[in-house]
Amino acid sequence: MPGWLALAALLGVGLRASAQVLVGPVVPPWAGVRVGVVGPRGAVGVAVGGFYGFPTWWSGSWSYTSVSIYTPPTVVVPVVVNVPPAEPAARVADRQPLIADPLVIRPRAPAEAGAAAPEAPLPGELAGGFRPIAPGERWQAGQAAAQPPRPNRPVPPLPQPRQPDPDPKVEHAWQVALGRQAFAAREYGRAAARFRRAVELDPHEPTAYFLLAQAEFAVGRYAEAVAAIHAGMRLQPDWPNAPFRSRDLYGPHGADLDEQAQRLRQALAEHANDPVLLFLYAYQLWFDGRPEEARPLFRRCLPLVADPLIIDRFLQARVPPLLAGR
Repeated sequence: MPGWLALAALLGVGLRASAQVLVGPVVPPWAGVRVGVVGPRGAVGVAVGGFYGFPTWWSGSWSYTSVSIYTPPTVVVPVVVNVPPAEPAARVADRQPLIADPLVIRPRAPAEAGAAAPEAPLPGELAGGFRPIAPGERWQAGQAAAQPPRPNRPVPPLPQPRQPDPDPKVEHAWQVALGRQAFAAREYGRAAARFRRAVELDPHEPTAYFLLAQAEFAVGRYAEAVAAIHAGMRLQPDWPNAPFRSRDLYGPHGADLDEQAQRLRQALAEHANDPVLLFLYAYQLWFDGRPEEARPLFRRCLPLVADPLIIDRFLQARVPPLLAGR
């Protein structure tokens, strides 16, 4: 490579730009040589004349060939390491140490001499039962509060459960009384259990059967109620003439009897030829002071049963004196 061409390349590298060496395609001795260097901030041109040393490049026309040499710039990214400044020793000494156990609260070291005085408390009074814990009381925070001794008061003895009476008749009467009490308190299931126990203790006493039948009717067990009525009437055939009023068993809750009768009437409307429902609804009307409404139902039930004896006793009975005035 000629020396002037190498010089042009070095100038291009130093300016970090392109270097152009312009040489005419046919360079006669008198045409001369033109060298140009183009950089990002400007251009530098050098013209060399022919054999005689005059600047022949000033001529009006010029034809040349362009040769480009480019060297990319080298980019170096510096590594920046941020080193925090050292913390003053006074601040490190004043820092509160970390506490591993949250139940242990260590008091802060007293302020150095000449430190600013603590701020005055805000105006007002503490509300509620909260009181800040003083530093000397912190050890008591995890201790259980001392309870004042309670006076020794005599504990009343618990009521002992009643023991059944060894006499079946006495226990029978007691169970009947408990059943009536439960019935008046609207505990119809408990009343049925009491009356059933009374029947077991004295199966020859008919009253408990009729009371059991009313409790079974109250809880919706209609077939069991009719069976209890039949069992009682086998022991007391003239039961239709007895001055019994079923509403008296309900005490102040006589409206319950109306609701229970309404449920039975709805069941009878869906099953009009059911002898159990017919007989039980007529029975409820009879002992609720409405015998004239009960007789047609007894007659409808008569051909539906195998043993009409019990129904005939209602149809042949006179109206009880207690129900005649209603």
